[in-house]
Amino acid sequence: MEYGLFSKRNKSVNINRVQNVIISDSILRRLIGYYALSVSITSDSLESDAIDGKVQLLPFIKKKELYSILGDIFPNYHLDVPKRIVPFRAIRRYFQLTLLFFIIGISVMAYFFHGETFMLYFYIGAAVILLLLIASGIYSARKCRFMHL
Repeated sequence: MEYGLFSKRNKSVNINRVQNVIISDSILRRLIGYYALSVSITSDSLESDAIDGKVQLLPFIKKKELYSILGDIFPNYHLDVPKRIVPFRAIRRYFQLTLLFFIIGISVMAYFFHGETFMLYFYIGAAVILLLLIASGIYSARKCRFMHL
């Protein structure tokens, strides 16, 4: 691997010594669509204090290019992109907290303004907003692109 902006450095790793591939991210990297690629290797050195075993190959790599570069680095391995499917039982997670806070707000309004004439319109508007929140959550779950690899 060759990296560096002002001074170019080369790093080589024997792919026969690679034990596992680590794809890591942080909140900031995930928001901008980047990951870090590192590998754990075995070493022949007898100095166990100097051995970390983890070598970072690419500190910033785009999410879309990750598996093609992994295929280039490790040509002997077959790598598939994992499917991004949200299970049916997990769809509720995309709208349940928003729905809970909205229902609590409606309940407080209903408690204080029960019997007022404008509450009928308030309930109709709240029902429409509830349906829109549920539809938005289902749409977000189906079009989810922020899941882990």
